[in-house]
Amino acid sequence: MNSTLNDSILPNMWDVSKEPFAPIDDVFQKWSDIVVPIYVEHMRARNAMNGLGSSFIVQSAGRYFLVTALHVAEDARRFSFHFANMNGAGIDIGGLSFVVSEPHDLAIAELTHDWLNAHEIKCLKAVPIAEKDKTWIKPNLFLLLGYPGSKNKLSIAFGKLDRHILSITAELKEANFAKTKVVDATQFDYDHKTTINSQLINLGGKPALQGMSGGPALQIVYKKSMGTIHLSVQLAGVLSEWRKANRSVVATSAQSVRNLLRTYYDA
Repeated sequence: MNSTLNDSILPNMWDVSKEPFAPIDDVFQKWSDIVVPIYVEHMRARNAMNGLGSSFIVQSAGRYFLVTALHVAEDARRFSFHFANMNGAGIDIGGLSFVVSEPHDLAIAELTHDWLNAHEIKCLKAVPIAEKDKTWIKPNLFLLLGYPGSKNKLSIAFGKLDRHILSITAELKEANFAKTKVVDATQFDYDHKTTINSQLINLGGKPALQGMSGGPALQIVYKKSMGTIHLSVQLAGVLSEWRKANRSVVATSAQSVRNLLRTYYDA
């Protein structure tokens, strides 16, 4: 969590004094399954895998796509084995064919029905690629999701098989932008020195964000209906870079994802 969030960003619909981030935690629990960690073999240890990066699943007109940063896809190709964890199972993604945009550090592969059937995947959680309509209110509030590499080193020999996802609650950056080669990038404020958890406790030592690349940036949105407030998310971008000195996380824009899908997949 980012400790600099404005308390008035979301409507007062819960007991802030007891559960300050309860609605955000609920959104995270609902949507975290779209995030897919990518692992490669350990270079010096047998039966071990290293977390290389992140990816996530989007949906368009009944079709599913795996989205990641181009540099993650390129790094994975340097290894003999590269696996993703979908629905709790390790899936070999070596045969996937990615379309890419180098200026946007973006890579997308369709998860066809044949591919899903071959890997016995019957259902997937995915974020819709389409933007929410105007009935949804869109505050400056985002979740940055991914699997830090330092927390995702798997080893059968040492019984380390748990996956660890990180969720950062952040706002769009308004000044002190980091220099980046990512075209049409979106940037978020992130100061690792002031990060707190959902109970407002400073986390102390935080994991490096390497491995978060390729994960989604999701905007939290809400609307009111018959006296009830409903929360959801829409895609805001694909995590690409962490610029520590500028307290910035750089992401490829969601529009760049839509453009690449439209160009290559007509989706």
